Order: sequence, then structure tokens, then C-alpha cells
Amino acid sequence: MRKYLFALALLSLLIAESGTAYAVVLGEFTIPGIGTSSNSSSTGLDVSFAFQTDSIVTIPETIIFDSLVVDETDLGATFTATSATDPNFDSFAQYLTNGVDNWLLFFFSPIPGGGGVGQTGPESRVDRFGPSPFLQNGIDFAGFDIDSVNFTINDVNLGFFNEMGVTFMVFGQQRESTVIPEPSTLFLLGTGLLGFLFRRKLS
Repeated sequence: MRKYLFALALLSLLIAESGTAYAVVLGEFTIPGIGTSSNSSSTGLDVSFAFQTDSIVTIPETIIFDSLVVDETDLGATFTATSATDPNFDSFAQYLTNGVDNWLLFFFSPIPGGGGVGQTGPESRVDRFGPSPFLQNGIDFAGFDIDSVNFTINDVNLGFFNEMGVTFMVFGQQRESTVIPEPSTLFLLGTGLLGFLFRRKLS
């Protein structure tokens, strides 16, 4: 019996201290097919995501997936950006978590040609850019660490309209609090059982 209680106490302590944070989907934004209305004979579409100042000026250091070119063979494909794969990812993630309702831009342009087109909207927007239960105060992902972002191509057509539609996803986890947490129930149980065994051994 004593060995059983001791093993249970150790197991409780291990479980209490083994919490691991895993990235979850914080937001999933579907952008329907939009076209450039350009009759250029394009061979691909140059894609990027970025933040803008008041839906006017693109912030260069937040451009991710820059120089990524896709075509019709990429239909259904998913592309991922992380801090290890994209030099602007950390700046992009900072704007996702700064507590400000920044403007997010999805942009693509035909190659060769030009005349790109984009879809922009504030992070808090509830039609094409939301909603998400993880939006803090209905604004952005403040309080979370962003691990990666990706987009899946739902629609892509080269030709007169050069059309594309995507689903954009944000992955992350809640930032660890600097406040000292209260002991968990399992930790208290384990400590109590160890104390009980020690007291019995002394008596």
C-alpha cells in the first residue's frame, strides 16, 4: 500500500509539472477569389501578405511570402511562413499581437505584366478577415505568441482575370504569464501524499 501511495504521489507531481504549450489555430480568414482585370498573358502570380498604415501604405518590413510565385498547378497547395523561413515574419507577428487594429493586406500581381490587386481590411473585421474567438478585445492576437502563418490556395486562374482566392491561417499559443501561478490540484495532492507518507514513517 505504501509503495502504491508513493508511486501515485510521484505520478501526480510529474503530471503537474509536465504542462506543454502547443500551437493552435488562432484565426482563419477566407478571402474569396478576386481578379486583376488584366489581359496580360501571365505565367504566374506574385503573392504577398503585409500590413498597411490605414489601408494606404504597405509597411515593407511586414511583407511575408515576398517573391513567392504560384500558378494553376498550385491549386490546393499550402505555403507556410515562420521566423526560420521568412526574414519579415517576426515583424509581421509583432503587428498581429500589438493590440492595435492594424490593416492586413493580401496582394498578388501577374508575371509578367503588373496591375496587381489586393484585398485589405482591419484585423478585427468580421466578414472577410474573421471572426476569431482568440481576438483579444475584438482587435488582434495580443497576449499570444505567433508560431507560423500559412495560406492555402482555394482558387487560381491565369489569363484575362488572373483570379485567386485563399484561406489564411494564424497559428500560435498563449504567452506564458509572468505572474507566479497558483499550485495545481495535482501538485497539491502529490505534496500531501508525500507528507502523509513521511509522517507515517516517522511515527
